[in-house]
Amino acid sequence: EEHRWAGDALLAGTLLVVLGIASVGMAGLGGAYYSWSYGVAGARTMMTVALVLPLFLRRSFPVLVLLSAFALTLIQAVFIQAPVPGDAVVPIVVHAAAAYIPDRRWGYAALGSGLVGSVIAALQWTGFPFDHEPGLLMTIFLAGVAVVGVGYLLGIRQRDRREHAAEQLTAMAER
Repeated sequence: EEHRWAGDALLAGTLLVVLGIASVGMAGLGGAYYSWSYGVAGARTMMTVALVLPLFLRRSFPVLVLLSAFALTLIQAVFIQAPVPGDAVVPIVVHAAAAYIPDRRWGYAALGSGLVGSVIAALQWTGFPFDHEPGLLMTIFLAGVAVVGVGYLLGIRQRDRREHAAEQLTAMAER
């Protein structure tokens, strides 16, 4: 636990490289499609980097990471209105909130905002209501719900295991 920053730095650094390269590559492939996004050049790459950078503090300051991810995805929903590779950090942030914030209500809030984000993403990314494809809409929504739900459940499981181990150590120390 005292060197938690090393694991967070490894995770965030790896995601920064992989997702950063993916967002730069997607900008070249889909530039014409996303040029309508209010003329913001490189918005996908900037948003990806902005979403990944807080992961360096994932276990040290999980509330800050959760709030920054919430704010950034809200900005993405308003201004970019398209998926970015950095969206892959959402289940990691939900996991961090469920596992590392002492007050469980933050985990519930992360789960709830992730589920609402799944609805918003499905509606925006399918062109609803103008280009309505119910199958695609449900696929995107259910995939978002599954990914966010798995992140939450793994976080709760990790928290419960850590609390159970602490209880066992306390019981053994009392004997």
